[in-house]
Amino acid sequence: MGLAQSIGMALEAKMTKAPYTVYALQNDGRSDDIMPMEPIDRKFEAFNWRVVAVDGHDMKAVVAALGSAGKRTGKPPSDDELATACKDIAGGCP
Repeated sequence: MGLAQSIGMALEAKMTKAPYTVYALQNDGRSDDIMPMEPIDRKFEAFNWRVVAVDGHDMKAVVAALGSAGKRTGKPPSDDELATACKDIAGGCP
């Protein structure tokens, strides 16, 4: 969690007199050096999320994946734990 998020949580806790403490950890390196995110789809699947992998540059595929929420699980779309894993080039366009 970032410093700004920690400050927000701490302020909320103080305003509501919540009985918890907020800690913030910072690093000066890349996140992947400390907590690798790849393969991200397996991380979501480990928590029973349904993962749909699509080409992040194919907007029709992205929209179709997001539109599939609830259709295969029978759950309402707002209750379907769906992660759309987009394979793309960061900061680039094809």
